[in-house]
Amino acid sequence: MRYKILTVDDSKTVRIIVKKAFKSYDCDIIEASNGVEGLATAAKESPDVILLDAGDGRGGNAHQAQIRSCPEIYSRDHAHGRRWTR
Repeated sequence: MRYKILTVDDSKTVRIIVKKAFKSYDCDIIEASNGVEGLATAAKESPDVILLDAGDGRGGNAHQAQIRSCPEIYSRDHAHGRRWTR
């Protein structure tokens, strides 16, 4: 079974790093460059995991509340001094 991982980050560099980090695993990496695009992609693709950048101006928690079908959400929130939150 191939897992789908959606990475939502405005930084192309971060999205490339995530893609490289999971390259050797049996998974598909799906990318979105902002929260709105991420919500649309999550609804269309139904990923197994979403890696969400919380610093897009709207706040990752607002997006997390809208994503109901995903069992795991990890958020990178540098603005509040947290590295990764669940």
